[in-house]
Amino acid sequence: MHSVNFFPKLKFEKMQFLDFLHTNTIKGFAILIIIISHIGNGIGVRFFAPLGGTGVAMFLIVSGYGLSESFKKKGLNHYFKNKIVKVWLPYIIFELIARQLYISDTASNAILDVLLIKPLHTYGWYLNYLAFWYIAFFVVKKCNMKFPKLNEMAMYLILAAVIFLFCGELRAEQALSFVFGIVLSKYGYTFMKKWKTAIAFFLIGIVFFAARQPQAIRNVERLFYLFCMINKLCWALSFISFIYLFNVRVCNMLLNFCGELSFELFLIHRYTLLFFLKPRTILGFFIFALTSIILSILYRYVIQVLNNVLTTGGNKNGKPT
Repeated sequence: MHSVNFFPKLKFEKMQFLDFLHTNTIKGFAILIIIISHIGNGIGVRFFAPLGGTGVAMFLIVSGYGLSESFKKKGLNHYFKNKIVKVWLPYIIFELIARQLYISDTASNAILDVLLIKPLHTYGWYLNYLAFWYIAFFVVKKCNMKFPKLNEMAMYLILAAVIFLFCGELRAEQALSFVFGIVLSKYGYTFMKKWKTAIAFFLIGIVFFAARQPQAIRNVERLFYLFCMINKLCWALSFISFIYLFNVRVCNMLLNFCGELSFELFLIHRYTLLFFLKPRTILGFFIFALTSIILSILYRYVIQVLNNVLTTGGNKNGKPT
């Protein structure tokens, strides 16, 4: 049976660009700026709002890159099994618990929720969107294997264009994020390991952040979404590069810790945030942070044990029964 760790491991190794430690550190940074954005929204401070979309873009870039790299090594073997065990199952269990505590809804809505068709979780749109790209990646790869002359990247870009043109703001502004992760896997990322690239992406992000502020731009819906997409994608890419370039081991260790808990924090902070938003005090914030971390660690442990049972069948030798 695989070992189960109650606490996420703190890693001190030097990272390589987009290796496991780097991607985990990216996830830790991304979930922190997403939570900061949600705290800001909750107390009426819109200044931090762009950080949420930037963090989501970072997650999607890492997901697209990770799927593409995994495909190079093992193709589509156990493709959906891994997604069910690592993403869908933890979401189902969490929603079943949360529904008993917070949510009262019909059975039909509950089914749509657990199938990620119409998530009831406030931030469930992201998992719905991620599930779309998981399925799209699988279908595109299958088509490409059967019809090698089809241009794989063209298919991804067509899907991204459809999302941008016909979906709402949250999805439209992330239309290229997942695809960009695939691009980094297929065509390389050497250019992102340079300070000038990181600074250039950050400055472009600032330009488009400023450009989308006038009301005249906001009134043209898709143009506004386009500026939002460029702004947040560029900031996401710059932060990914900066994390690698600064490479401060103590910071990396703490961000890696948050990265190990990123999915649990994503699910749980929606509810623990209520502790902070009601009193809006330093004590409330401390309770929110401490409760989020403790519950995330506990839930991570439960999911690890469950995954262990499902993948090994409870056999102590680690072999499925």
